[in-house]
Amino acid sequence: MASQINPHFLFNALEAIRMEAHLKGETEIARIVRLLGKMMRSNLEVGNGKTTIQDEIEMVQCYLDIQKFRYEDRLKYELVVDPAANRVRIPP
Repeated sequence: MASQINPHFLFNALEAIRMEAHLKGETEIARIVRLLGKMMRSNLEVGNGKTTIQDEIEMVQCYLDIQKFRYEDRLKYELVVDPAANRVRIPP
C-alpha cells in the first residue's frame, strides 16, 4: 500500500478535494488545499540546485497562509522584501 502512495496520487487527491470544495462554494478551503499542493510539489522538486529568494518567499507565504487559516486572527504577519533581492539565487 505504501508504495502506491506516490506524489502523483497525492497531487491528484488534493486536486479532487480542491475542486469539490470549489464546487460547493468553499473557496477558502479550495485555496488552502491549492497552497498545500503547491508546497508539496515545491518540496519534491528541490534538488541540489539553487532557487531564488522570490520562490522561497512564495513558499513562506503559502506556509503562513495555511497557518493563518488554522489560527485565524491569532496570526498576523507582514513580509517585507527588497525587490532587488528577488532574483538572488540561494540554496533551497
